[in-house]
This record gives sequence, structure tokens and C-alpha cells, in this order.
Amino acid sequence: MQAPRDRVLIVDDEVEVVNCLRRLLRRYFQIEVATSGEEALEKLDGFGPDIVISDFRMATMSGHDLLRRVQRLVLAATSAAFARA
Repeated sequence: MQAPRDRVLIVDDEVEVVNCLRRLLRRYFQIEVATSGEEALEKLDGFGPDIVISDFRMATMSGHDLLRRVQRLVLAATSAAFARA
């Protein structure tokens, strides 16, 4: 039985970049890609990445804004899990 691989969400508005990173990392990680911050936020819940790699400059939502929102979502989910325990 193969051990589960860490999950990586790659976010970049340039399709060539996400495809290149996917090819480089898919041997080692389970990869999901998004081409916008909004798409990345939609994929967070279902995919549950261990790490998010994001472009900093994107058209509709900057990588900085995306990662701040990801951080808030993770902290909220962690707090809720501890509150239930």
C-alpha cells in the first residue's frame, strides 16, 4: 500500500506556470491547480492542501490577499475543531 502523499495547491494566473509546476511536482505530491485566487478558495475545502504555492501578482486577487484568506480559513477551522474536542 502506498503512503498518502502531501497535497499541494498551485495558484497562478498563467496556465504555463501551473502546468510546469504540476509536471515538476506531481511525482512527489498530489497536485491541484487553480488559475485565480477565487478558484483556489473554491478548491480549498474539497482538496484540503497541506501547502499552497501562489503567484504574488494575479489579476483579480493578489497572492498576498489569497494567502491571508487561506490563513484565516485554516485558523477558523482549527479553532472550531478544538472547540468541539
